[in-house]
Amino acid sequence: MPEWLSWILSILLFIISLGILIAIHELGHFLAAKAFNVYVQEYAIGMGPKLFSKKRKLGETYFSLRAVPFGGFCSMYGEDVTIENGVRIPKERGLEGVSHPKRFIIFAAGILMNFVLAYVLFFINCAAFPQSSYYLNVLDIPESSLAAEAGINNHDILTFETVPQVDLDTGETKQYNPLSGLYVIDGDATLHIPESEESPAREEKIVVAFNASAITTTNLNFNLAIQLLSVDKTDPIAWKINNDPGFAFIGENYSFTFTPIIIEGISSTSFDPDNYVSYDLEGNPIEREISPITVHATATSAETYQYDDIGLNAFEHVFRYSFTEAFGAAGEDWAEANTLLFRAVGGLLVGQGYDQLGGPIAILSQTTSILQTMSFGYYIWYWGVISCNLAIFNLLPFPGLDGWHLVVTLFEGITRKKIPNKVKNVISAIGMILLFGLMIVVLFKDVIGLF
Repeated sequence: MPEWLSWILSILLFIISLGILIAIHELGHFLAAKAFNVYVQEYAIGMGPKLFSKKRKLGETYFSLRAVPFGGFCSMYGEDVTIENGVRIPKERGLEGVSHPKRFIIFAAGILMNFVLAYVLFFINCAAFPQSSYYLNVLDIPESSLAAEAGINNHDILTFETVPQVDLDTGETKQYNPLSGLYVIDGDATLHIPESEESPAREEKIVVAFNASAITTTNLNFNLAIQLLSVDKTDPIAWKINNDPGFAFIGENYSFTFTPIIIEGISSTSFDPDNYVSYDLEGNPIEREISPITVHATATSAETYQYDDIGLNAFEHVFRYSFTEAFGAAGEDWAEANTLLFRAVGGLLVGQGYDQLGGPIAILSQTTSILQTMSFGYYIWYWGVISCNLAIFNLLPFPGLDGWHLVVTLFEGITRKKIPNKVKNVISAIGMILLFGLMIVVLFKDVIGLF
């Protein structure tokens, strides 16, 4: 499929998916309002000019599709809605005419529907699509690979280690294992540097590490995440890794030699992550010598180079849930997604995590990448996370969001004092202006992030 067509299809699928999330949210408000006989003037998907609007014969609500797909609304009598000429609405059919508990349910119904939709999407992923999990240190070794020739067997366990590092300011020795997920696999490797016009051929001591954060379920090859760290081993206390731990450049004809640290392999043909030690017939653990592996770099273009394929791949376990198991697995996904999102929102409230904030363009970019590299089940799962995100965001007591209406309804119900509509309208208008301002800021952030 041409790349331009793939992008068009991704954008269309993104708009449809986002429209479903918004439609389900507004459907919650609509159904709750109808259940309590509140007059609904319009149920709209999208914002801006109307593209389509229709009212059923003898119906009272217009169902509309508007030009801008990022949003929607369910306009109810009592929300500063302009009623059509000649239409008379009894006071008891307005939001102000129903009890505070009913009004609270109407405002909360959209949030509830997004939580329900998220669970449904998680369940569809768990019930209809194969699942996969992988073990970062369990190896899947191809035959006739460099790793196999060195004596590494399939399902061997790779041991990740840290190396000591001296803080040059305090003199304190710490284990080097950055939060990025960089794990040392051999701390006594050698980088072979060919002769050049500037210097003769030479060798440098390095640390070979794997960047675990770069390995995903669709990129299970350690080779793509390898790091070479230059070190100074002259210090008698510890190795001092250079301040720039990203030293990974090697040019054409460069090579490096290292010996992976392997513990015992798995004796059974079926993989059991809790029982991975091999024994011989007398019950003694099998010990094998692992030969050093030499990896060369070859030019892929005038400026880029690629390592030999070492053959160190993470083991991926593919399985399916039964229909009944899918209910519990979807519940676990739902709980985990909401827990992480609540923590993220809490971080934003104290000024943390703004660099992770993204809008429609960021979501489009992420969902397009998922469609191109991962399963459609994961695409559905991701929209489940977004549905949770939409629900939690609307819970915030910010003017213009459902959370604000919930707080106002609670306040009025508890105090038995009504906040003047003029005051509520002014606060809501200010809130909407701030929300649109935030949307513009996030939009600019998304655009800048594309470059």
